[in-house]
Amino acid sequence: MGVRRSLRKWARKRYFLSRISLLDTPMEYYVGKMMNGEVFSFSRYNDGEWNAILDKKGSNIDGHEYFPELGARLRESIHQPLKYIYAFGDKAMTLDGITIARYLKDHGINITWYNCNVFHDTNMKGELYPLIAQLRKMQIVMVGPDHLRGLGEKVFAYQHFIEVPSRNCFLKVDQIKEEVLEYARSRKNLLFSFSASMAAKVLIYELYPLIGDRHWLIDFGSLWDIYVGVKSRGVHSEFDWGPILKKNLGTLSH
Repeated sequence: MGVRRSLRKWARKRYFLSRISLLDTPMEYYVGKMMNGEVFSFSRYNDGEWNAILDKKGSNIDGHEYFPELGARLRESIHQPLKYIYAFGDKAMTLDGITIARYLKDHGINITWYNCNVFHDTNMKGELYPLIAQLRKMQIVMVGPDHLRGLGEKVFAYQHFIEVPSRNCFLKVDQIKEEVLEYARSRKNLLFSFSASMAAKVLIYELYPLIGDRHWLIDFGSLWDIYVGVKSRGVHSEFDWGPILKKNLGTLSH
């Protein structure tokens, strides 16, 4: 059964990649843009987002439900795409690659997708330090759950923290949007680090026309969880993260 399941996943991913453009741009590309002061936005669409887009029932790995309105607003974000970086996840390809590829074709959606796991993959390799070093030089605003407040002491300082609920944060999406706008209104060159599950995609899509020309809007997803001791993903329990985190934080020789 395991072999057959793996073959089905491989076939779905192969089908998707044979029909949809996806660029595997390295982390250095994004860090370079930050270093050069080139403002951009980055939004990640993985299995949870696609489950909501396709009107599936249930919730994602973190317990955020696939609300009908969430699905509708996510669909709008890809049916009428804006000029920022749309990133696609490997898990979505292996679970629903055929269905998603057909959906994109049937609806005439022609987005050039980027690898949404670029930061997560680099993190696991112990090669995230260039990003963290750059973030330490920037004005960061965290948009995420309460447990990420500890990043300020362990990873990089942040200028402001906008808290989102750890479950079903989409129910507060409009309030969160207003808090971001209020803080961004009279400022420039802030980097908003979003860890707000599927709601992050809605936030970035609706904020981009308003502040995307002067602020970075980056969807980092669950990237920072392991740095505050939260093992939110299976990979966090698969091996010893101690040396990896030290390398990523620049406290262990590369």
